[in-house]
Amino acid sequence: MASSIYGRVGGVIDGLSMNCATDSGSIHGRIGGDIFGADIDLAVDELRGTVSGRIGGVIIGRSVDAKYHAGSNASLYGRVGGIIDGNDISLSGTDRITGRCGGRIIACCMPTPPPSCSSQILST
Repeated sequence: MASSIYGRVGGVIDGLSMNCATDSGSIHGRIGGDIFGADIDLAVDELRGTVSGRIGGVIIGRSVDAKYHAGSNASLYGRVGGIIDGNDISLSGTDRITGRCGGRIIACCMPTPPPSCSSQILST
């Protein structure tokens, strides 16, 4: 069953819009605009409880490797980017998805999709 995920990553001034479509086993979309943006291409493995793939292109992009737990206390934890230059990611929620990507000081807020589609990213 296809659905959409959309919201904002970061603040009103320095943030980026995000718009994705989900289907069984994948999340595809875009973060940012046509020029200063990146493609989102993620695979969701329900049996293993993993989300993996890339944000951005092959050359200028970041790998995504995360584990999720679906249910009433849905959460996703993992890494965006490599071991040296990557950032930890932590998301939680079912009606509203919130979280952080990065450390305590250098970080960004994660998207806040509407209640009708927010649980799809964590329960897919």
